[in-house]
Parts: sequence; C-alpha cells; structure tokens
Amino acid sequence: MNAGRFFTEAAQLEARTGVNHYTGGSYTPPAIVHVRRAGATDLVRTNEGEEVVANERLATLHPLAVGDRITIDGTKYAVIKVQTARDVRGSVTHYVGWLR
Repeated sequence: MNAGRFFTEAAQLEARTGVNHYTGGSYTPPAIVHVRRAGATDLVRTNEGEEVVANERLATLHPLAVGDRITIDGTKYAVIKVQTARDVRGSVTHYVGWLR
C-alpha cells in the first residue's frame, strides 16, 4: 500500500539545526513536504512537561522534530510534539506532529 497518496497538502518544513541564545534557533532552508492536516485543537504535554494547546495536527512521511518550523497556507507554526507511528513489524509508517 502506498501511504504517500494520503498526504495531499504541501507545506514548507524548516528543520531546526541548533539554538543560539542571542538570535534564536537556526534552521535549514525551507523544503516542500507533503502532509495531511487534521485541523484539530488538542491539549498536549510537551517534552518539558508543560501543557499547551496545539492549534493544528498533521501527519507526514518526512521525519519531524520538536522545534522545527512548518509553513502551511502562509501561516508559520512551530512543532511542539512529535509521535512516530509504527506498523506491527515496528517499521515507521509516518510521523504525527502537533503545531502551535
């Protein structure tokens, strides 16, 4: 089964490469990735244990990490939580990211 056909929207992903306390984060140049948005507002717990409201949830075949930036329809979001989905054999099928 080709799961890629379910990811029908394009987004720009800027992966965080580091943190500078003077200028903020440093990021890779934007790359186009295909995503599927859920448009759900969820209360999520970040890696630091803080509960925050995520404005958007999406799934993609491209690896995500907390702190990455994603632009969808001109709106910039920050990835605040990532979950890796796996099949019964333990292989990664896709990534789910919560955005704020």
